[in-house]
Amino acid sequence: MLVYLRIYPVGTSKELRIWDFDVNRRRMLTEAWFRQGAFVGWDEDQVLVFTGPWRPTIGLNSRVLVQDFFLSTKKALAPSEMPQLVPRARFLQELLEYSRGAAYATTWTGPDLTQFAEDFRNVQGQIQREEIEKAVPITCVTGSGAPTDRERAGLMVSLFQKSTSAQTPYGWWAEGEGLLGSTPEVLFDRNDQRIHTMALAGTVAVDAHFSPDRFLNNSKEFREHVLVIEDLVQQLNRLGPVHKSPTEVVQLTGLAHLKTPLTALLSQRVESEDLVRLLHPTPALGVFPRSVGVRWMQDLHHQKQRGLFGAPLVFDFEQRSLGLVCIRSFFWKAEQVFLYAGCGVIRQSQMELEQRELLHKLRSIFRLLGLEEPEWSR
Repeated sequence: MLVYLRIYPVGTSKELRIWDFDVNRRRMLTEAWFRQGAFVGWDEDQVLVFTGPWRPTIGLNSRVLVQDFFLSTKKALAPSEMPQLVPRARFLQELLEYSRGAAYATTWTGPDLTQFAEDFRNVQGQIQREEIEKAVPITCVTGSGAPTDRERAGLMVSLFQKSTSAQTPYGWWAEGEGLLGSTPEVLFDRNDQRIHTMALAGTVAVDAHFSPDRFLNNSKEFREHVLVIEDLVQQLNRLGPVHKSPTEVVQLTGLAHLKTPLTALLSQRVESEDLVRLLHPTPALGVFPRSVGVRWMQDLHHQKQRGLFGAPLVFDFEQRSLGLVCIRSFFWKAEQVFLYAGCGVIRQSQMELEQRELLHKLRSIFRLLGLEEPEWSR
């Protein structure tokens, strides 16, 4: 028998359910969840779990908003059950028990750095003509064979075990498609009348030569970062007063980024869809200046097929709305799987260094997911 607490906050009739225990220790992560579901690291101690089947919704407080990078498709989906806030330790334990050590494996194809070189020259040409200051070309590696439920559980275990405190593990899937990842980039975190976001741009590998101070003082990386700050501050000023925190270095699995936290105080309530339209895509994955738009990027390699890579994935629950940027992710559709990486190109960028950055990012995804690294990534 599944047991939950019903709590009615003083002065309201609104019911909050906190699922913390099960008398018979029945699994929370059911077969229905593996068919259609989602999860997100909600805080340091809890995971928010959505169980399908999914149904379209308008205006509900508990839902997942799924859109592609170019915002050409949108799905506002409600779960069939009340979302559960599950202790992280229990969530991880159930995944471990279910996976039984299953490990996903495939033969990876790519990346095609020749294609990336063409895109790099295309973007640099537009920069030299002063049409843009920055854009983000991408590359992709592919494999065949979608993961089984147990293999997906194993991938999730690795995500939680290898993510740092600067990352948020997440996942969403429906029939025949889905993604799993652990992103360092939050598009927005809205709670009541306050929005937290960040400029996250500028990347180096964390190796024996890594120096946080040298990274902070790298003029190319810092310029790339500043463009994102300028863009976000301009957008957030439309909502209310903006506070910018000092820029810091965040270290992840094999990588480090420059990060500047930003906070805006809202003068009125703003819906998740409005925040997506206002903020996505930042120049960390799109174009600077924003006014140029990103539609022209579809002529670059892999852009039309990128789907959810770099897209906003929004989790609405109660009074909080958490919008994540889908990077450092594993994607599958039908029987194909995909890993993507991109890098910001500005005037000072050098092709060989940007190609190396792509490989560093792809390598970090393999390590994050516990996947065997191909020869080309070593």
